Amino acid sequence: MKTETSVRDGSIFQDNSFNRLYDKLKGANEARIVQDIARLIVPSAETFHTLGNDDLAYLVESVNEGWDNAVPLVGPRPQPDYSVGFNRKAFSKDQNKQLVPYVGTWPSSRLSYFMGTWYMHFPFLASEVKSGSGGLEVADRQNAHSMTLAVRAVVNLYRTVNRVKEIDREILAFSVSHDSKYVRIYGHFPVIDGDKVDYCRHSIDSYDLTASEGEKRWTAYKFVANVYNLWAPRHLQRLQSAIDDLSHEKKCGSVRGIRETVQSQGSSNQVGSSSQAGSSTQAGSSIAPVEPIGDIDGDVEVSPLTPGTSFSEQAPLKRRKN
Repeated sequence: MKTETSVRDGSIFQDNSFNRLYDKLKGANEARIVQDIARLIVPSAETFHTLGNDDLAYLVESVNEGWDNAVPLVGPRPQPDYSVGFNRKAFSKDQNKQLVPYVGTWPSSRLSYFMGTWYMHFPFLASEVKSGSGGLEVADRQNAHSMTLAVRAVVNLYRTVNRVKEIDREILAFSVSHDSKYVRIYGHFPVIDGDKVDYCRHSIDSYDLTASEGEKRWTAYKFVANVYNLWAPRHLQRLQSAIDDLSHEKKCGSVRGIRETVQSQGSSNQVGSSSQAGSSTQAGSSIAPVEPIGDIDGDVEVSPLTPGTSFSEQAPLKRRKN
């Protein structure tokens, strides 16, 4: 499917100001990059809604806010520079009731597999901004951590209703890492083998904003806009379908019942360490390619899945009834 996503008129990404912009951004720190270009690379879902896109009313975003309601994975809890998920209005009254045993009553301070912040259910997009040498590798690791929690939320939901094979190797989240010049876009997905799940990523696109006089500078903006407009509605339907199958008697696995470890191809991909050792494997190149989401600025193809980082977990132990 291809759609035409309009870009922002009057921005400093326009032809007559683009070269001047990058003269000014040489050596800029992270705060300056966020101020000048972050929303021109990863657009704001809530701004689209504010400007009249009523179809995005069910999306909610957070900016540099810790995911204090998420069940931890390894190390400190994620704190993406920018992230997007669903608000409570995305779900019907009955669906919100079905979620109460897992997320608590709103507003909730409860730890949950299904939440990031206290107001964000099922996050699906994260962006990290860096500056300086090696910054993008740090951003990639932080995004891998955040989006592993995002994919794990959907896996646990589908595992609870015994439908987990439906999401095997399905793209369930996206991330964008960028500095003042380079942009990397990733898709995140689970590889499910019985009770074992690997959380992996693959590169959708990676490019230099200034190459060929900036001809690709709107690529991420258009891609993320299509994630909001085309992919997110289908993802919400997927979540709603599983939530409809929940019952109040079913419980997600306890935190102590989860065994999660980090699998990396080298120190540059290491996200953290786990106190519980476990086996882990990575998805190989035999996984089928994934189709692009709409038009991401021309004929950009999605490469075969070649994850640079993966996490693994064993299925949660079932709670005993008292």
